[in-house]
Amino acid sequence: MNFYYEIKLNFNDSDLFKFYEWSKNDKLDLIKKIPLIKVKTSLFKEICLNNFKISEEIFNYISGRTICKDNIKIDNACIFCDTKNCIAIEFNKNRESISRSSLLLEDENNICEIAYSLKYKDIEIEKLNEIECTHEFRQETKIKNTIIKEILELYKNKDVNKLKYLYYEWFNENEINLDIIVKNMLKDIKKEFKSIHYEIYNIIKMSYKYSV
Repeated sequence: MNFYYEIKLNFNDSDLFKFYEWSKNDKLDLIKKIPLIKVKTSLFKEICLNNFKISEEIFNYISGRTICKDNIKIDNACIFCDTKNCIAIEFNKNRESISRSSLLLEDENNICEIAYSLKYKDIEIEKLNEIECTHEFRQETKIKNTIIKEILELYKNKDVNKLKYLYYEWFNENEINLDIIVKNMLKDIKKEFKSIHYEIYNIIKMSYKYSV
């Protein structure tokens, strides 16, 4: 069995954050030792794009072999590598993927280099559901979610003046129909990130500051 030693991982059950998007508030897992499995690129893509279930054989192969620091408990995890890219996956007792982590650049480069001398592991996975991939940066997603939450809250409270103000700042148009205001803003926020989204986010933040 192959292992990689002394690595930091950032397991997350919803999004896969690239190492350059890791936050100081993230709870990083300090790993002493974790199984390393070399797979073909076609399988690696399936692993990255789907939540999946591994066979009992592979589960037993990796189970209990990850050793962590600081009393962190990760029983069933491994790193998959196709010699070009790597991803760490954690599994539950039902052999289903439950969280994933990217790697720091240095670790990824080291593992890819190591993987050239390893044998491919012939494994099969059962795809459970496709992962919704986002091409936005983590901060952009946070900004969009904050704006959506604010819009819905203002709409719920029938705060017409604030919604009309945000709409004007957003589209440089006056609109009095509350439903149209909300509909257009929610429609636009779901498109690719724009500079105006950041401006609206700052307006919302300032409104909180002065309302305290």
